[in-house]
Amino acid sequence: MTKGDAIFLISVSSRGRDTSIQLAQALQGKHQDIRLYTLAAYKIEGVAEIKGDVSTFVKSIFYQAKAIIFCCAMGIVVRSIAPYLKGKDVDPAVLCMDEKGAFVIPVISGHLGGANSLARQVARLIKGKAIITTATDINHEFAIDEWSVQQHCLLEPLAMIKRFSATLLEKGCVGINSEFPVEKPLPQGLSWEAEDIGMVVTARMNYRPFKKNLLVHPQVLHVGIGCRAGISKQQIDSAFFAVVDKFHLSTGSVKALHTIDIKKDEVGLSEFASSWHWPIYYHSAEMLKKVKGSKSSSSFVTQTVGVDNVCERAALCGIEGKLIVEKQKHESVTIAIVQEDYMVLWSKEESICRK
Repeated sequence: MTKGDAIFLISVSSRGRDTSIQLAQALQGKHQDIRLYTLAAYKIEGVAEIKGDVSTFVKSIFYQAKAIIFCCAMGIVVRSIAPYLKGKDVDPAVLCMDEKGAFVIPVISGHLGGANSLARQVARLIKGKAIITTATDINHEFAIDEWSVQQHCLLEPLAMIKRFSATLLEKGCVGINSEFPVEKPLPQGLSWEAEDIGMVVTARMNYRPFKKNLLVHPQVLHVGIGCRAGISKQQIDSAFFAVVDKFHLSTGSVKALHTIDIKKDEVGLSEFASSWHWPIYYHSAEMLKKVKGSKSSSSFVTQTVGVDNVCERAALCGIEGKLIVEKQKHESVTIAIVQEDYMVLWSKEESICRK
């Protein structure tokens, strides 16, 4: 489920409304889409009215919000959001702030949804105090789910996050393995020597060096696509899954799609990209001719589009990396995949971006 970019500020009193306005002004520039709402009795210019009761209103915005910040008592927050909770991987960040702005508390989605990071940011802006209750944070241990959001990595399986963090808290050590270079030093609690449970940074699904593996998929794969005119989304789906299954690659590591610019009007290709929320880049034949590293060549393709190979050259275009999947043909679709150069970094950046 894809989130919107809006941060909703909800208040139920005049003082809470004023604090929300103060916060909205402070957030401007850091976040583009800030929306203020309050009860009818406290509505003023620039603050929209909550239609109906608070819980019904929350239902209408819950899954289009990146974050919801309540400026009211915690009980109101809990009762308002409870019917709509689905899971930490899809729920928005929800914060509770008292009407004076003294305390800012992440309620749900502290790590994967970015509520903890947002709470710290909000507290700094309004000179309040962030109250963080997640175990890894209060024990100053590595919070892999929060880190993965900041680094735009996908974790799977989600159920392993809890086991990974619990092991770190109980034993003080979990493993790390990576198919990419890793920044030194490692965060406290991570070890190259652990064998039982560990995080594995990889674009592959079948690389599992530990007894229990939490796969960390960075966005590093660039998929080049060639196709005949009039191709359908279903045909591209079929070809794409055949390739990623054959090479055991994670769709969570895909960063972008690439093709030749004469395919801009291919509806099936656009629908395929939209269904995954991946950007698609169109490159001219002249640009593709200059690309180095392509392995395949076809005189027929040259006569048709002006360059000897679309999928490999498109995937390589402008990317520092290596061709890990050479041209694969499935019916009327060709696919190649490039893995860009990547390094695992540990730096912390405040973010509420969920990928």
